[in-house]
Amino acid sequence: MYDIKEEFAREREEMAFNIRELNMELKLKNLILEYFIPYEEWLGIEKRAVWSDEMDNWFLPKLELSGNVLKKQRPGSSTGQIRPTSGFTKAQRDSGNQDPR
Repeated sequence: MYDIKEEFAREREEMAFNIRELNMELKLKNLILEYFIPYEEWLGIEKRAVWSDEMDNWFLPKLELSGNVLKKQRPGSSTGQIRPTSGFTKAQRDSGNQDPR
């Protein structure tokens, strides 16, 4: 009987520890939301979020249509360089100067 009580007490302490850790994590995430996401945006995200029983998690539908995914890519250099290059830099490079700045 003593062993059962001891095991029950140990499991109870483990559960209490897990609950404290989860509460700390939840408070941290709420703090981040409060300070970095405008309240109106937060409400919008909350309204769009859908619970999935299969995944046992929240998800945002059509996430691939939001944010940076829809931003147009900046055009590359017309000469195929990594970034646009000025005429002065091109002339310096053509003259053999390895550091055309």
